[in-house]
Order: sequence, then C-alpha cells, then structure tokens
Amino acid sequence: TKDRSKEIELTPDDIETLIREPVRAARKLRRRLGLPGREVEDLGQDLLVDLLRRLPAYDRSRGSLGAFAGIVLKNQSSRIALRIMRTRDAENGG
Repeated sequence: TKDRSKEIELTPDDIETLIREPVRAARKLRRRLGLPGREVEDLGQDLLVDLLRRLPAYDRSRGSLGAFAGIVLKNQSSRIALRIMRTRDAENGG
C-alpha cells in the first residue's frame, strides 16, 4: 500500500484560510438551502473536516491553498446540498 501521509507546512495565512473559508462556504450553503442560522456551525464543521481530510492532496506548486479550499468546499457543499434536498423530497413524499 502507498503511504498517503505527507507533511504539509502551513503558514499563518494558510491556517487563517483553513478557518475562514469553511465558515464562508457554510453561510453560503445555509442561505442557498434556506436553513436556520443555527445550522451554520454544523455545516462549517462538516466542511472543515472534509477539507482537512483532503489537505494531503494539496500541492502548493499547483496553486494557492485558497483556490484548493474553494474547490474542495464547493464540491462538498454540493454533496451536502444534494443530501439535504433528497431528505426533503423523501419527507414530502416525493
């Protein structure tokens, strides 16, 4: 098996990005889905966990951490939105 762990050196700006971007994405997703404000924290945590899990795939030579985070967060936001919409459909008999 291939060892997927790799050391990633993070700057203070990188850490700020990792904290800020999932919250921003969570707020956007909450608005998009019309969820109550109290959902932002849970969504943000879900997004952060996914981003941190995918962080070993980040390659600084291919772009900024912000760009990488944006793609990861957009994709995970889409998966979360689909899951929520399917649940709503099922609850509404559709």
